[in-house]
Amino acid sequence: MNKHTDNPNVQSYTCEAMAGEFAFHLLGERTQLMDSAVAEAEELLAKIEDRLSLYVEYSDTCRINRAKIGETILVSEEAIECLLQAFDASGRLNGKFHPFMGVAALTSKEQKQEVGRFLNLDEDIAFSEEPVISMDPEGNAIQKLREGPILDLGGIGKGFALDLLAAHFREWDFHGGLLDSAGSTFVAMDAPEGESGWNLEIGHGSSTRFITLAPNNALASSGELFQGTHVIDPILAKTKSPWLRSYAIAENGALADAASTASLLLDEQSLATISEANEPLSFALYSKTKSFSIGSFFATAGSSENRVDTHLVVPCYRESKRLPIFLPELCQAIGDSGLRVNIQVVDDGSPGDEPEILEKFVTELRDTFPFVNQPLLLENNQGKGGAIRAGWDCGECIDQLAFVDADGAVSATEVVRVLKEADSERVYLAVRSSDDSRNAERVLSRKIVARVFNWLIRARYDIHVTDTQCGFKVIPNSFYRSAREKLVQCGYAFDLELILSAQKNGCQIKTIPVEWKEISGGTTNLKDGLTFLKQLIKHSV
Repeated sequence: MNKHTDNPNVQSYTCEAMAGEFAFHLLGERTQLMDSAVAEAEELLAKIEDRLSLYVEYSDTCRINRAKIGETILVSEEAIECLLQAFDASGRLNGKFHPFMGVAALTSKEQKQEVGRFLNLDEDIAFSEEPVISMDPEGNAIQKLREGPILDLGGIGKGFALDLLAAHFREWDFHGGLLDSAGSTFVAMDAPEGESGWNLEIGHGSSTRFITLAPNNALASSGELFQGTHVIDPILAKTKSPWLRSYAIAENGALADAASTASLLLDEQSLATISEANEPLSFALYSKTKSFSIGSFFATAGSSENRVDTHLVVPCYRESKRLPIFLPELCQAIGDSGLRVNIQVVDDGSPGDEPEILEKFVTELRDTFPFVNQPLLLENNQGKGGAIRAGWDCGECIDQLAFVDADGAVSATEVVRVLKEADSERVYLAVRSSDDSRNAERVLSRKIVARVFNWLIRARYDIHVTDTQCGFKVIPNSFYRSAREKLVQCGYAFDLELILSAQKNGCQIKTIPVEWKEISGGTTNLKDGLTFLKQLIKHSV
């Protein structure tokens, strides 16, 4: 997501090329001169595609692929420059990106027939670690050394094209802008006045955040959204990757493109080594259960305004009435506070059209509050504890985890007050203030049930918390990761299990009185309470 496209001083153009949509977001008033520059840019894109595409019969790429051993052919300057950058990227990335992987890529994407009529695809010699061509850059000449492996510049071509387009617009005296290829590769030119760069959203699923891409840098993404399973290890000839989404930031689009693809095939230690040797090359990767980032860009981002300290989960079950009241208040309070918090709304398998209503509401709210993640919609109802854990699982690289009930019983002001006090070393339990009788407007029956539960908890367990069930808690992420596999309770017992686990792990626990207000419309029922009561009596939590 590009948060600058609604800037009135940014003019946006789009065109189709290279099997996708390119977008040019240029700074300045829209003039005939700008329109002319864009028209020439579109012509430049078409020329690059004609010369580099594997799917164009008489492109330089296909002419190289059809050449016989020993044959020398002349190619365009663009082809020479793209090849030089491709081989340079391959060397930097431990060979996990390679330009001669065309046969494997076409086979994986089931596109062999699209080029089979003008290329000989020999799967028996689809890849070779030996050189396939030699190059004379000054003479724009290529000599074929080996037949079989197929040149495919698709893994670097779009980033390379964006680099040429950025140079093109500067020649026309348009120095500010953001260039985009299919939402997967971005090249940043000068930023809008007063901005340090262009704000872009990265992440996977519900675990997303905004970063600022500085001028003269590029960001590229690869993974299931863009390539599906078509990222292939050149050496192992396998498509399996532990990562679902990757991002690479580099000094140009070509390297960023190649690096985002290769990073899906590299382990964390290799990525760290590559990043250190090729500064400012940086990586961020996401799987279903964790995220990982390395490099100078993310080190800087981690100590800047982009860093997130707390991952706050709001679990919801049939909350389409109460959440629209509480969540905007919470977002406004956090936004005004200066706290570095992201908010993760989790719908716990609500019935009917509840999930769609919630998703629409939260998505619209994100336009105003970018620290709100895309909502996580669980297919099946897991219970409050299961929903909270699903949300916390998305906060892999954040110091603190928290949850607050969606009803607003603990107000947004109180949430901010506690988060300001909290650090990442202790567990913080909000408790309903014993002297706050004005706001504790609880139904008499619920007061009695709560007191019985608290008495049983103190009787059955060595625990000195007056209120285990208040719907707002903050914990260290390090504690959660170490205890995650042993946390199994999903109903009322979730809170108690969490506190007992924290005690067992030696965590310091601090209770903080908060103003609390009974809010009508809850979905808990007598059955939930009886289940918890049986667990307490049996001592089975």
